[in-house]
Amino acid sequence: MVKIVELKPLPNFILFIKYNDGVEGVQELEMLFKKLGRSQSDFEKVWIDNEMGGVPAWEGDFQIDALKPYLDFTNQTFEQYIQHRRQNVA
Repeated sequence: MVKIVELKPLPNFILFIKYNDGVEGVQELEMLFKKLGRSQSDFEKVWIDNEMGGVPAWEGDFQIDALKPYLDFTNQTFEQYIQHRRQNVA
């Protein structure tokens, strides 16, 4: 299973994410954070919450999914990801 190993908040609510298999990319979260009324300074307090499965997390018990950005970065569907995992485990 892929795990997030690095997060870096960038200007304009852009989050750099790096996974343990070397896949990395940026996720734009401006609309989400503005809809929630959160500021850039709130956004910059991101951490990897390992108790919740290694997801990006912020104060106030707010997290985002760790797998969705990975699928976006690798241009895979969830089904393709699962199939690939099964082939590599067997």
